[in-house]
Amino acid sequence: MALSGWHRGERAIHTKIGDLNNPSVMFLYTGIDGEMPPQHREFYTTRLPFIPVTVVDSSGRPWGSILAGEDGKLGFVSSPTFSTLVAKAKLWPGDPLMDIINSRTEGSDKEVLIAGIGVELSTRRRNKYAGKITKLHHIDKSSGLIHLELDVNQAIGNCPKYITLRSFYPYPNALPQIVHKVNDLTPADRLPQDVITFIKAADTAFLGTTYVADPHEKNLYPSHLGMNHRGGRPGFIRVFQSDGRTIVLPDFSGNRFMTSLGNIEATPYASLTILSYTQGHVLYLTGTAKNLLGSAAQAIMPLQDRITTIYVTGYTFVKDALPFRSFDVSKLDGSGIVEDIEPSPYSPPIRYLAEESSRAPTLLTSPSSSPSKPATALLTTVAVHSLTSGSEPGPDDIATFTFQSDPNPSNSNSLTPSVRPGQAIILSLTPLFGEKAYNHMFPARPIEVNDDHRMRTWSIVSCSQWKTGNTESTVPATIDPGSSQNSTSAFEFSVTMRLKPSGFVTTALFSLIRKLKEHKPEFLVQPGGIKELGIRVCVVGVSGGFERDESGDAGEPYGEGKGVKRATFIAGGIGITPFLGMLHAFVNSPPLRTAEDEWDLHIVLSTREPNVLIRLVERALCTPKSFAASSSDQNPSVSSTKRRLMVKLDVFSHKSEPLLASTVTNTGLVNVLLNITRHVGRITKDVFQPYKAAQKDEVEEDYWSGREVYLCGPDSFSHAVLGMLPPSIQTKVRQEAFDY
Repeated sequence: MALSGWHRGERAIHTKIGDLNNPSVMFLYTGIDGEMPPQHREFYTTRLPFIPVTVVDSSGRPWGSILAGEDGKLGFVSSPTFSTLVAKAKLWPGDPLMDIINSRTEGSDKEVLIAGIGVELSTRRRNKYAGKITKLHHIDKSSGLIHLELDVNQAIGNCPKYITLRSFYPYPNALPQIVHKVNDLTPADRLPQDVITFIKAADTAFLGTTYVADPHEKNLYPSHLGMNHRGGRPGFIRVFQSDGRTIVLPDFSGNRFMTSLGNIEATPYASLTILSYTQGHVLYLTGTAKNLLGSAAQAIMPLQDRITTIYVTGYTFVKDALPFRSFDVSKLDGSGIVEDIEPSPYSPPIRYLAEESSRAPTLLTSPSSSPSKPATALLTTVAVHSLTSGSEPGPDDIATFTFQSDPNPSNSNSLTPSVRPGQAIILSLTPLFGEKAYNHMFPARPIEVNDDHRMRTWSIVSCSQWKTGNTESTVPATIDPGSSQNSTSAFEFSVTMRLKPSGFVTTALFSLIRKLKEHKPEFLVQPGGIKELGIRVCVVGVSGGFERDESGDAGEPYGEGKGVKRATFIAGGIGITPFLGMLHAFVNSPPLRTAEDEWDLHIVLSTREPNVLIRLVERALCTPKSFAASSSDQNPSVSSTKRRLMVKLDVFSHKSEPLLASTVTNTGLVNVLLNITRHVGRITKDVFQPYKAAQKDEVEEDYWSGREVYLCGPDSFSHAVLGMLPPSIQTKVRQEAFDY
């Protein structure tokens, strides 16, 4: 055991979290050894092409440096004893350790602290150490080769969570070039845009911290440095748009040591070092740091309970520096090179900043604030569209769940969210399933490690706010998306979901459906029958910037002016759901302008269950307020209406099911002309062709002319589709991915 207990910063962060006196946490510090076990020594000396280390500058700010062998190969470190590491490493101009060596007085015996972390990215193994430098000097100043010896007095192994798998090969021909180097920013300075872009593209960063002991406790809790790994999905690190220099780093569920956050509580400085493993670039950042928890964190990064902000005071950006690179692979569509990686299954969805208003969710209630009367909604109806054969939930399970808010005018938390077609609802399932117990590792369902509030996000496929003229709703059709309102009217919304393999919530819900189908089928058949079960959820807020603009500009669904407006919806599987909401809103709302409203809408759908999803599209188009005629039986006697919607639905599937008869047959304010074409196989670029309208006098135009394109589906699907589109269109496509 290397430590006498938690130092003041660690005690402070554990107190804020509320686990200081938790028996499973209070003695975790005993797991930090005073020397390296044999497997750590073997790990550092034989398994790593690089080791990030933390050092401090003359101002006491931590910086993250990168130690690597001159040829980029393994074995640049040796370990003569259980407490000693010796490195023969190559540094490059701009690396912080190089600056420390150059400023170090020859023969100086001043103690220099250091900390490091070894991460074998090809296996997700990682171990940490801290100690002090005992020898540091140049071997060859011209080449940057140094000799470093250090004494290790803290050693610990870490878990493999949030590490993206990569494999490396030596790259000895790197030509380092300092692109930016600003040691001290002025209050008015911002980070360059290329640096911000680099930060926001990262899936990995190395967090350096420092703990400066108070004089009265330096013997019990001596000063030391820390180096840690932070990982997530690309984009998990955010940067304030307002000042262009404050970095927001979410803190995910970990081993609960809290050493990095504890150091920041005591000594509010931190560094971030970010690497591009394919290009060899290295970004070094340092600044003042602050931990925020609960509502304070949520105010900056909604839905994230713990964050660390770093106000950057110095940075260096070096390109083509690393003497090793990760393997990459060519994209199948030939559009470029991508890294050959395997993301961590533990990484939670990206959380955007509140100031990123177009992407950040609008919250009604912070899930961490535990209001006594949260905004809740009652499950009123379940429409089952498909069930996998057998007694257990399966991948073909698809159903639509309709909820109705619990109106309570006296409850300040009883708010109606403002929802635009295409957006998603954020629900907390804690009233149904309870709070999640802490799990350090959960291989069966890794994403649940950070599922503290049982929150889920689903696209809204129908909503009472979109039914203008509906006597059951007093909510106007067009509402400021940035506002919320108290309402005595029930807010009703529906979400369509499919079972997610190993998903806790969807598995439980579809298990319930199967039990009801077997024992209480009337609950699924009778309107509102399932109300008797009293199943409630908390309505947390609304998410998504995928909604259609109702500004009235040309090419928008509610735009003013004659002529055909064009849009293409491209969906992969259940990625059709945001489009269902758009269709539902379109046919439920009368024209907002006096001019004729005519739309050419092309839906391209790739699915494993064609007939099920075709029925969902028809259901969205088929409402009491719509007038429709299927393409196989168009009615020439139809009177002119103020809105006409021509829908060409191309369905691609490996299943060759017979096409069912159209069910779009209602009458109302919108004339819907639906044409369905089935294709066997994958989507091809040939599908993006002009739609031949019924009128003989219409001139066929270029397919892409004046057309808006929306895309929703898994990453692999979206990449493949984008490769089919003209380059001029690719940059204009609005995308949504199910990465909640």
